[in-house]
Amino acid sequence: MVFSRAGSTKRARGLAVIVVVTAVLLSGCTGRRERADDRRSEPANAASSTAEVSEIGAPIAWGRCQKPLLADVDASVAASVDCGTIELPSSYARADGPTVTVAMARHRTTSAKRIGSLLINPGGPGGSGREFLFTLLKEPPAGLATVIDRFDVIGFDPRGVGASGQIRCLPDKELDAIFTLDITPESPEEEAASDALDDAFDKGCLTTYGNNGLLALNTENVARDMNEIRRSVGDRGLNFLGVSYGTYLGAVYATLFPGAVRALVLDGAYDPTGQDRATQSEISLGGREDAFKNWETWCATSLLCAFGEGADVDARWLALRTKLDTTPAKGRNGREANQGVFMAATGISLYNREYGWIALGSALKAAEEGDGELLLQLADSAFGRRKDGTYDGRIQASGVISCASGISPPPAPDPLDAARRIRASSPHFAIDVKESDLADSTCGKLPEGPPAPAISYRGSAQVLVVGGANDPATPFVWATKMANALGPNARLLRFEGEGHGAVLDSPCVAAHAASLLVDLRQVPTGATCVAPEAQRASVPGWFAALPSIPGAVDADVSDLAPLLGFDPSRQAVVMKVTTRDRSVVSGLVTEFRRRGWVESSDGATLRLEVDGEIRRVVVGQLDLRRLARLEPMMAPMARRLLKIGASIVFIGDGER
Repeated sequence: MVFSRAGSTKRARGLAVIVVVTAVLLSGCTGRRERADDRRSEPANAASSTAEVSEIGAPIAWGRCQKPLLADVDASVAASVDCGTIELPSSYARADGPTVTVAMARHRTTSAKRIGSLLINPGGPGGSGREFLFTLLKEPPAGLATVIDRFDVIGFDPRGVGASGQIRCLPDKELDAIFTLDITPESPEEEAASDALDDAFDKGCLTTYGNNGLLALNTENVARDMNEIRRSVGDRGLNFLGVSYGTYLGAVYATLFPGAVRALVLDGAYDPTGQDRATQSEISLGGREDAFKNWETWCATSLLCAFGEGADVDARWLALRTKLDTTPAKGRNGREANQGVFMAATGISLYNREYGWIALGSALKAAEEGDGELLLQLADSAFGRRKDGTYDGRIQASGVISCASGISPPPAPDPLDAARRIRASSPHFAIDVKESDLADSTCGKLPEGPPAPAISYRGSAQVLVVGGANDPATPFVWATKMANALGPNARLLRFEGEGHGAVLDSPCVAAHAASLLVDLRQVPTGATCVAPEAQRASVPGWFAALPSIPGAVDADVSDLAPLLGFDPSRQAVVMKVTTRDRSVVSGLVTEFRRRGWVESSDGATLRLEVDGEIRRVVVGQLDLRRLARLEPMMAPMARRLLKIGASIVFIGDGER
């Protein structure tokens, strides 16, 4: 997932930060060795098979996963999980040379209709596939239930990532210095400090791993690793789900092994080839700019945006950005939220509408009042910084892998003109783009592989490419570019919604992905999925007959519903805000009864027959104070609602 701290492409001030928007836990695996997986699948697409795919690959050592990796996973699910390692060539040009150890985790299916194995990658470069697997298992999207049931799902950590030899070029304290640098240095001394950190990172990488060791981490080698894993588990063709940078990894695999593909789902497509730095920056920053404008519109109209009260949202955001450049907001343990932290927090919040939009409003409101802790927490999630101050390593790996893969874009042909154009088209996220940012190498002293060749695909198996219309990290134009490059057997699915990646959040996208992976049924040409928020149940007309509260304010709070465990696609959610508190619930229930509603045995649900159908409504107090205590990121939003008064929430059957 491509995420830049700010407009600048200079690495210490605006490193191309690749992030995974999931909670991650690092762990290892131990176990016995087997020659190969004894659960081989029959070829589901014989036409895609070649002589090479019938060979048995290197042995995989499968065994029990260590406990931290299994945290919060249901015991019945954990019993079907194991971890493994495989030894692979460091360089495929020297198969008998040094090796690398690639770690993976597998959820085994018990279905008699097992299809084979499904490899997954969450993006980056730098994202852990093992952790991605456990994220899926902890909260499996309903639309992917058949996929998890019919496949052995394998999440692997690419070389240089997680348990596969995590790249660490600098200690954590020095990373803190990088990610809290002033992104708009006003003096030669500040510029020199930025350059010194760049040099320290490069020197640390080269000293620890050497030139060849860093170059071995390139994307082509990872794609070849995927092919070896496929061979080792006995699959005739690869099944793969890749998100963000994972889509490029899948496309490189299809380019190298067109006859060894069964089905690929590439979500949040990213195709970096054939673009200079100006073109890539303009596309990326333009996508973030559009997503931010959508957030601003929502914030200005929703009660759930703590930053939307009072003056113009855009003017307040710009004013806060300027203020934090000279007067950072205070966080815990002596930390400060400066302008760079502010930009990182804003950018990462746009990746997820359900939580990120509310969280951003809360963090900005707190920072406006001098409290920078929430901004720091959001920025930490972008940079992979844990609560104890350590980093998960994804950021250190991302730049190294990009440079080794030859996907760090070349300088712009006319940097001065490009900088002017980009600043004009992306006034919020490209404010600080300079000519030098588009002319200098982003790799510094890190070794660069040869420029990545254009992707292509000549196989007969089907590929699904998903692009988000409002994706802040990988704009839709990249999905179009990738689908075209992969040829006639690649189909483009457009997601009309917010956020980065759609298969985990959109039931529609998940259904199309499952249809291809399980049944090899491709999406129709020109297909589109709309965002879940566009599929919300509307408040039915009979809600107007519900008892009213004198002086109450009705507000649609469907954006909050998923965070409270409600399903807004089936249930209408309305908040009545009132200044009355203790007696209002009992009085409301009494009024329901007077109007003919019948209380159910659970004591919280009331029923009434309306137009021949039984309607149900849940009446309850939303404890905003408790919500603020349990979810600090929600506290400023809760305080805004508390200013209006106590609240009663109605959750009822909605109209579609």
